[in-house]
Amino acid sequence: MKKVISLGEIMLRLTPPDYQKIVQTEAFEAYYGGSEANVAVSLASLGHHSAFVSKLPANSLGDAAIGHLRKYGVNVEDVVRGGDRLGIYFAENGISRRASQVLYDRSHSSMAEARLEDFDFHRILEGADWFHVSGITMAIGESGARITEEAMKIAKEKQITISFDFNYRSKLWTLEEAKAAYEKVLPYVDVCFAGHKDAAYILGIESNQLNENEPDTIKEIMMKMKDQYSLPIIASTVRSVHSASVNSLSGYALDQSDFFSTAKCEFQILDRVGGGDAYVAAFIHSMLKGESMKSSVSFALAASVLKHTLKGDFSILSADEINAFEENSIQR
Repeated sequence: MKKVISLGEIMLRLTPPDYQKIVQTEAFEAYYGGSEANVAVSLASLGHHSAFVSKLPANSLGDAAIGHLRKYGVNVEDVVRGGDRLGIYFAENGISRRASQVLYDRSHSSMAEARLEDFDFHRILEGADWFHVSGITMAIGESGARITEEAMKIAKEKQITISFDFNYRSKLWTLEEAKAAYEKVLPYVDVCFAGHKDAAYILGIESNQLNENEPDTIKEIMMKMKDQYSLPIIASTVRSVHSASVNSLSGYALDQSDFFSTAKCEFQILDRVGGGDAYVAAFIHSMLKGESMKSSVSFALAASVLKHTLKGDFSILSADEINAFEENSIQR
């Protein structure tokens, strides 16, 4: 069992039932989630010693968020308590031709106003095999980028494998702000989860190809990104949206020697939230097991597709469940 530590924010998610819109509903279904918290839960479900680091208010909402993480086997002993509130977001699930919508209410949350002094990363990261964080944590508050960069610096000193998910959110900051922050931490990153569109729009990496979603285009952009930022591994997915209810995904990764990709897998969506985080967690799981890059991409894609069939932010799938689906449904 490997020890993986994730740093980020967990929030309360409120969703109208039965695909209703916010303006028409009289009730909300409540879930807890957030990018790094979702990864932590997935890794615990896959059998790892998974720990989550964050700051939560010392009230019943903070207690509930911690309880949900504990329920799925996540270690929360380094979650700091304090601050005024838990971040909230409202998510309308789209259906057919009506797209999903997200409304954030997360300003001045406990994690957004956390300080570097709240976390003793030298102690927290001791004995860890892997450290994971995303761009969302860098974007949520003035000290978010500082906390992230310092944690990654200490993890690198301790020779811990570091993964970073771009996870760009336009409602949190601009492309220019994200680029400046990302370029500060990319030298620490061993495994980068970033799409070819992230590389193009955020980092300004251009392609000579005409079709932006073709494998040759993706490979060209990813190779330029790898070389420019000296990244050992880059991995992500390509999504085709047929409707709010039906999507297709393919997975890909680039290491120092080759580019690996899968065929598209089409599926119906019950809940899209957390699909990317499931991919990240499953890829980390495969890397920790020493699997080949090709196998890791295939397993991660299977996990992401299956997550779309689960309500809520968390993927609680076992490796056996993912493997069974992969064998029958994912074409490498």
